[in-house]
Amino acid sequence: GLIVLGFGGLWIGGFVHPQSLSFSAETVIPSLVVFVFVAVNEEFLFRAYVLRNLLDTMKNRYIALCVSSVVFAALHLLNPDMKPIAFANLVVAGLLLGIYFVHKRSVWQAVGMHFAWNYAQCLLGFNVSGLSCPSVVQQTTTGSELVTGGAFGFEGSVLALVLQSGAVIWIHLRYRNTH
Repeated sequence: GLIVLGFGGLWIGGFVHPQSLSFSAETVIPSLVVFVFVAVNEEFLFRAYVLRNLLDTMKNRYIALCVSSVVFAALHLLNPDMKPIAFANLVVAGLLLGIYFVHKRSVWQAVGMHFAWNYAQCLLGFNVSGLSCPSVVQQTTTGSELVTGGAFGFEGSVLALVLQSGAVIWIHLRYRNTH
């Protein structure tokens, strides 16, 4: 939903220009498999292992969440077109993927969200963390990279930072009393 909202905002704002649609099994299935693999592996590593161990050893669960989020973002430092805003977005993505885990100790919400985030970006024609993938929507972007994300993809934009930050706050407020 966050990616679709961001895409819609960029489209309405005149920053994204859909050119054509190309829906085929060759477009959607390989990316589906890759992004399921990425989501499961990264979430079991960073949330189920790193964050769980930090939560078990640190007194402050929010510091543990922040540490695991910075480590998650650092894993992507060598991705193409990495810029400071993209790094900040990846830190906030780590917070978003980890806040539910902090409250519920379940990795599956993070797996689902990580998969949906990456796959939606890909299908809508954005690069994913600087990497290209086959998309259903062929689009071009115009305007500031701070708004569009540039070659890094939507998660290199200020809009992604705002949407993710709002989602972190919403999830925290929704589940903070359930731990």
